[in-house]
Amino acid sequence: MLFHKEDLAPGIGRFVFSDIWNKIALKITETIDEFYDKPVAKGFYPHFNEITFRQAVLSVSAELKALQENLKQLLSDRYCAIFLDRTHLCSFSEIDRNKLLYALSLALGYPTPTDPRIGKLLWDVKPRYLPVGHFATYSEHSDRADLHTDTQYYLRPEKYFLLYVVRAARCGGGKSLICNSREVKNRLLETEQGREAYETLSSFKFPFRIPTTFTQAGTIGSVKTTLAPIFSDEPFIRFRYDTLEKGFQSRRDLDVPEARNALKVLLDVLENKANVVEYYMSDDALAICNNHVALHGRTSFQDRDRHLIRVRMSSQPVVSKPALLASA
Repeated sequence: MLFHKEDLAPGIGRFVFSDIWNKIALKITETIDEFYDKPVAKGFYPHFNEITFRQAVLSVSAELKALQENLKQLLSDRYCAIFLDRTHLCSFSEIDRNKLLYALSLALGYPTPTDPRIGKLLWDVKPRYLPVGHFATYSEHSDRADLHTDTQYYLRPEKYFLLYVVRAARCGGGKSLICNSREVKNRLLETEQGREAYETLSSFKFPFRIPTTFTQAGTIGSVKTTLAPIFSDEPFIRFRYDTLEKGFQSRRDLDVPEARNALKVLLDVLENKANVVEYYMSDDALAICNNHVALHGRTSFQDRDRHLIRVRMSSQPVVSKPALLASA
């Protein structure tokens, strides 16, 4: 199903994916159509009976079930991130491709709505034209995305996410960055300064500001923060520098030397000591990451036609507003 090609760094692997879609695609798309009352081409919304729906899709074929077991074993035992250079999804129509991506995400959990208002499960990662004052998230612009974990600004970040490349940047930019946070911890613990920083990073409640798009109101004046340590048991790490900076601006009481010094040491490790993999994902490539362990980012790019699709998966069923639920 997934065949190991090479390790790019400890915990980060490159795999070859055997094409199973031609054999099972029709069964999957028909099963999804049975649960959704109208065609959903662009992104899907949580089904009101998502447990039954997920079980039905995963039971469609032995190949999909085997892929589920393969992925879970890899991502729990050895890897925090895996790259598949080709998924064979590009030969399908946009509608069917998205259905198959949806099925793939179900293999690792329950896909979650990207924002609390629209509630789409499949999120388009592409540059957008945004109003002045909008606190943009990385998926909305073409600048460099520094190493971070997804939804670090929520109380319970999703455990897994996937990124599928519809169209890679033709300018040579937009390369993926991946770093294993377990190695980051090891580098911190090598020095007395690092050990002191780690103690603060795992006990102090840092303020993470929620980007404008992902707040309940979705307006420029909506300022919300989540308080949490950077290192913990679960997730092992949550981190994003710009949401922290914005959080400190709105919570001046937490902008204290102890937190700033620890953050400075962590940034030094990320920039100068940690092994950061830089990898160009071409069209039809896929990355699957353990969001509780892997830090990810990307280099800047100029090609505004670059287009990826992201899906985040929780280990628990999604609790959604009734207005966002799809009917059967």
